[in-house]
Amino acid sequence: MRDLDEAEMLRLRRAGEAVERCLCSYGYRMVEPPILEPVELFLRKSGGELAARMYTFRDPGGNRVSLRPELTAPVIRMFIDKRGAEALPLRWQYRGPVFRYEADEPDNLRQFTQVGAELIGVEGPRADAEVLAVAALSAKALGVAPVTLVVGHVGVLRGFLEQFGLSERAKLFLLSSIGELKRGQGGVEQVRARGRELALLGPRSEEPYGEYGRGGLLGGGANHFGGLLSSQGQPLGSRTWEEIEARLRRKLEGRDEPGSVEKALAFMSEVAKIEGAPQDAVGRARKLAGEQGLDHAPLRALEEVLDTFALHEVGGARVVVDLGLARGLAYYTGMVFEVKHQALKGGASLGGGGRYDGLVKALGYGEDVPALGFALGLERAIQFGGPPKGKEVREIRHLLVVPRTSKAYGAALKTARALRLAGEGAQVVPEPLEGDRGMSYAQRSGCDAIVIVDERGDSERVPVLRK
Repeated sequence: MRDLDEAEMLRLRRAGEAVERCLCSYGYRMVEPPILEPVELFLRKSGGELAARMYTFRDPGGNRVSLRPELTAPVIRMFIDKRGAEALPLRWQYRGPVFRYEADEPDNLRQFTQVGAELIGVEGPRADAEVLAVAALSAKALGVAPVTLVVGHVGVLRGFLEQFGLSERAKLFLLSSIGELKRGQGGVEQVRARGRELALLGPRSEEPYGEYGRGGLLGGGANHFGGLLSSQGQPLGSRTWEEIEARLRRKLEGRDEPGSVEKALAFMSEVAKIEGAPQDAVGRARKLAGEQGLDHAPLRALEEVLDTFALHEVGGARVVVDLGLARGLAYYTGMVFEVKHQALKGGASLGGGGRYDGLVKALGYGEDVPALGFALGLERAIQFGGPPKGKEVREIRHLLVVPRTSKAYGAALKTARALRLAGEGAQVVPEPLEGDRGMSYAQRSGCDAIVIVDERGDSERVPVLRK
């Protein structure tokens, strides 16, 4: 944790404001959740992955709280607390300090500034491509160029695994092991050894229930387990002991065939090595799937993101596909990416992000809401450049750009880009808005006007009527 003098403080402030201007030009509004949050919020978001790196304590009221180790979970918690008060899709950006315990390395900070954005309430490749674009442009606003966007896709990996007929447990095991599989044969052997310990690999026991089988709780015939425990009275909950036994039997009998897991492991170890230019990497993955007799349809999700990203015409950003990219796979559900710079060594990145469609529900909303976002570490990013000067954020006029038809989306992107170059802010909705939906959304999201664009690029500007 560093002391900052005035020069360093001003540099960080200017850098943060440069990113704020960039994101504001795409319609992302500033929010700031508190620095302290309940510990459980971050544990539920990361699956416990961050537990050993958080600064956690009890406040004077006895509540277990943490200094925030990242900002996505607090922003989603803030969205949940508002419960419908905001128009969807919702574009929020943020900037502020985060705190993580890191190893004692020269470049590691335990308090640093995170800047980023979340796009909540919209799914599909157009939303994914927008977040990729604003991440690259945010780095460019910091004077960091060129950058490399390393793109993977959890949905593609899961789509391939679905074709092996595995249980959810086996699929999660292989997905969570992708980082090790990428390291080559040594990593494969480590994963295989762990798979044997979990009884996912290796010879299948003749005893169907292992230690719970013959002579055990489930080995005494029908209703044996239920009979043993029924003498203890009624179980907690609404199920009977017999129903609990039947459910346990179904789980145990639903074990994976080790041969299928081994085939999936071998396939995933090859997929994890695929890295390179988009067309080449996707082609290699398609060929590998064909050799294994698998449908390569899952790759289409990644191709659509890359094709749509190209429409944004982001200069100074190179794209690399890495199907072995392991980035918080416990909660990402689709596209994942990292923002890298050639001066960074050892696989370090400026930041990254991806799609996490299950997070809103996991944090307590009660229903799935599609969402994705990114974050950059400001201190690390400004090592490689200085932010250019620009207008103050408060001077920017906000416009909602709407394609007249779905085919007009590319023209809408070009119109929005021209508006931003002219000093105005422009957010693009991915699909046409019928009836009064466009006016309603523009009013609720604070836009000054609606710009409707047809396939030829001709536009019509409609003032937003204030309520």
